[in-house]
Amino acid sequence: MTIQKLLVFTFFIFFNYTSAQQVISGRLKTAKNKPIEGANIVLKTINENTTVSYDISNKTGGFSIKAKTGEYLLKISYLGFKTVSRKITVNLEDINLQTIILKEDTSELEEVVLKAESRILIKGDTTIYKTASFLNGTEQNLSDILQNLPGLDINDKDKVTLNGKEIDRLLVNGENLYKNQHKFATENIAAKIVGNIEVIKNHLDFGSIRTQGKSGLTALNVNIKDDFKNKITGTINTGGGVKNKYEFRSALFSFNKKTKSSLITNFNNTGTNPISIEDYIDLTDPITIEPGSSSNVIFSNIEDVPRFLSVGDKVKSRVINFATISSIVNPTEKIKIDFYGIFNASKQEEAFLSNQQLTANNNSFSIAEENKALEKNYFGIGHLKAIYK
Repeated sequence: MTIQKLLVFTFFIFFNYTSAQQVISGRLKTAKNKPIEGANIVLKTINENTTVSYDISNKTGGFSIKAKTGEYLLKISYLGFKTVSRKITVNLEDINLQTIILKEDTSELEEVVLKAESRILIKGDTTIYKTASFLNGTEQNLSDILQNLPGLDINDKDKVTLNGKEIDRLLVNGENLYKNQHKFATENIAAKIVGNIEVIKNHLDFGSIRTQGKSGLTALNVNIKDDFKNKITGTINTGGGVKNKYEFRSALFSFNKKTKSSLITNFNNTGTNPISIEDYIDLTDPITIEPGSSSNVIFSNIEDVPRFLSVGDKVKSRVINFATISSIVNPTEKIKIDFYGIFNASKQEEAFLSNQQLTANNNSFSIAEENKALEKNYFGIGHLKAIYK
């Protein structure tokens, strides 16, 4: 083996050794052999006391976190039980801690604080990230913030995930402004207005019937800083280019005690659609809630996917004037009024090319034909829902 090949092989082995992540797993139970659901498992570096991974035990008490090779401190905490701390050395193999018994703490506290610079706070089913302590100053929007928080991420479908699993609800100041469409929130809410972020286990929607059982829903609630409440805030972006191309985008928000509203617009002649078919389905697909007192009114001029989306990018030119508005009003503690609308006016030119090969008197010739179709499309859909509990 030549020296060059040996160096490459050594580097390959070293790179895989240092970059590979191993799984640390286990199962939590009480002294009475009952599984513990909802316990917090935090993995921190020993030297820097930095949180590198985070998980919450499931219904069977199981947990699973990933870490690169190194030495860590594993902390397990649950309300009413003594905190367990273990030093963990991660090498090249997965670590199964088997069953870990948590002992009851007679001096039960109202809340458990994980002292990783007090960056994560747990209150029952709610985990609070003190967002400011996780930032490095380069974050532009909510998406950048979420990807800095332990256990949270954005997947390839632009959905928010907790430990690899899509969350059930994305809330802004406690309200579901964007239904199943996470990207409008993660890409348009500026980092500077985001306060603490909460992960809520067993979340209950407004109007849901409270039972003794747990809902099983996981919600992520993005709190807005007080400085940006009770006024209109947001961002406006404009751009221009060659051949008179332009784009104007805005994301405006208003948050106060009884009303939360959002207006997102995109006007352009670059041919770019501001939403995809998947985005449209996420916005218009109603979220199922438990039986309650609610009424729905839907206004729409078509039943299928609008044409400005269905043709995709198969157009020669396109002018888009798009807006989506969402507003949730709570006039009283027992009434919620939820409205969202999607509006679009577009003008697009489609080109159809055809080639014919003809033969006459042993002579071959071809005919190329181009047809153009100019289409104007107006689309609007509104969804109004009122819930009384």
